[in-house]
Amino acid sequence: ASSAASSAASSATSSATSSVVTGTTPKNSAVVASQAVQQAKTVTSDVSVKASKLATNSDSELNADGKTQYSSLPYSQTLSFGSTVQDEGTPDASGINLSATYTQANIPSQFKNDGMSGEKLWLYSGKSLINNNTSITKNWANAGTIDGRSVDFHETFHDFIPQKNPGIYYGIQNTAGFDSQNPYLILISSNAVDNVDVYNVNFQETFWFTYSDDDTLVDITKFSQANAAQNNNQILYFLSASLSSNNGRNSNRREYAQTNDAKSVIISKDSINDPQTGFTAPASTIGLTTVTDSNVPNGLVYTNLDTTGYQSGTTPGPDGKPLPGGEDANPDYYALQGGVTFADFTSNKPTIYLGAVPISSPNSSTWWPSTWWHGNHNKNSDAISFISYNVVSNKKINETIDYKNQTGDTIHSSYQATPVTFITVKAWNGMTNTYYKLGTQNDPKLDGSGHPDNSWTSADNYNFIEQANPMVPDYRVISNDAPASDLTKVAQQNVTADSDNLHYTVVYAPAYSASDLKQISETIHYVNEQGVSVAPDNTKASVSFVTITNPVDGSTKNFYSRTETSTPKLDNDGQPIGDWQEGNSADFDPIANPTVNGYHVTSTNDPDNNLSQITAKIVTKSSDNLVYKVI
Repeated sequence: ASSAASSAASSATSSATSSVVTGTTPKNSAVVASQAVQQAKTVTSDVSVKASKLATNSDSELNADGKTQYSSLPYSQTLSFGSTVQDEGTPDASGINLSATYTQANIPSQFKNDGMSGEKLWLYSGKSLINNNTSITKNWANAGTIDGRSVDFHETFHDFIPQKNPGIYYGIQNTAGFDSQNPYLILISSNAVDNVDVYNVNFQETFWFTYSDDDTLVDITKFSQANAAQNNNQILYFLSASLSSNNGRNSNRREYAQTNDAKSVIISKDSINDPQTGFTAPASTIGLTTVTDSNVPNGLVYTNLDTTGYQSGTTPGPDGKPLPGGEDANPDYYALQGGVTFADFTSNKPTIYLGAVPISSPNSSTWWPSTWWHGNHNKNSDAISFISYNVVSNKKINETIDYKNQTGDTIHSSYQATPVTFITVKAWNGMTNTYYKLGTQNDPKLDGSGHPDNSWTSADNYNFIEQANPMVPDYRVISNDAPASDLTKVAQQNVTADSDNLHYTVVYAPAYSASDLKQISETIHYVNEQGVSVAPDNTKASVSFVTITNPVDGSTKNFYSRTETSTPKLDNDGQPIGDWQEGNSADFDPIANPTVNGYHVTSTNDPDNNLSQITAKIVTKSSDNLVYKVI
């Protein structure tokens, strides 16, 4: 009894110590300590553990293992496992033979109750498991995505060491190849989420990812806080193990996890309330403490400091009835309460130490006193950052309008609208809200309900207002590439958080003008010596002249037409539209004198004095109408 009381006091002291190291308050740690004092009449009186608060984050602290512990991080999860993905490729084992292969139709009930959901499962057991050269590697193809790109997941399980169990092996004694002298086993699943079930051994697992499309190694060290801005504000969180610690009538175990290949650990300090399912649970009691008989070199491990029972309640299903597996059935709850999450990895193939140790000295005379451990389910979760709400997207959108001439030269200063910034706020349960604000791209501070301050508007779209095209002297607008716009304005433009920057160009041309049309005609009268007409007048020859002026440089061009009789419209280049030719002069063709019975030509006022015709004539815009008389 004295030994048990001393062990309980030691456990309570360890819990109290861990609460100082991690900044958490383990549930019932004070009660456990008080009971231990009453039993043993003694308690360590001088518990002094230094904890350094980081100046950059009041919710972070430096743990004794050198990791920075956070209760939340302002970045979303880049790793997403497919919970239903199955890979039925057999593991590659070295130093041990396969003991059995199962499906869900014949899996032993103990493993099924542990939540092993794979369609195919491989069992390795017996003495060979604890040989130094034993390792088992399992690959899961297309197991999930990292930053939206499909990845394969790989794990090697190695360095198995036996746990100190008293010899009671409830639930596993009927499995294939069971050896009561060497009751060590690992069950590997075709499901990468519920991936491994382990009994009676502590071990190490090394994991890595490769991209599915080219088999290259994923550099997970780049998916860190330092590089979050370059990765869509995402980092890689890896949730490892369910850490249940029980020191009661039916069990005696403290499960743990640790790694030397990550700089950060995230442990929630907040209670959980899922508005979608109604799931509620208290804050996590995972913390850092020292254990012996583990496979961790320095014994500092992350474990559940509350030894009164399982942490999470049972997860409700869609029909309101409990789902099997309790905390293991939903990685969101699991991450927030029953697991330990590592981040800021320093290796692309990190190794995690996993296992369990007894809390009190095992005693084979009591019912189920053994320290046994199962259900090391590696999971990830979108809620892994342990904050209720997170700004997962921040995008600034600009509207720019350029005013140029036909050769691309700027003829008026560009219009730059006040930019609009959209943020997407994601709740830990996956629900999102979108807000916008003008003239900023800073992430706002969110209140307890996930809302930014009232300078932000809750909406998923914004309208840049209509902009009239500016008047530019001597120019007119000839084109506008903005949607729904015309030559007078850039119309109102609607944008969303998915829109790209808006960039439009309004093109101007010189406001060319045409002078009033001047028409020059040629008329020929055929008369006798008394001035009486002897043949019809010829009035068919005429030509029209216009002058086109460029107001920008003052230049002019003359055009003529033999068919057009009105002032022309001009195209964008100042060219008259219609049957016009550029030129300063035009020719009238020669016109033969008609034959008149009983008459012959005696004279003409045509300067060329040709009695057979009116000769060809050249006219310009300044010419007068031509009038000739043939006698």
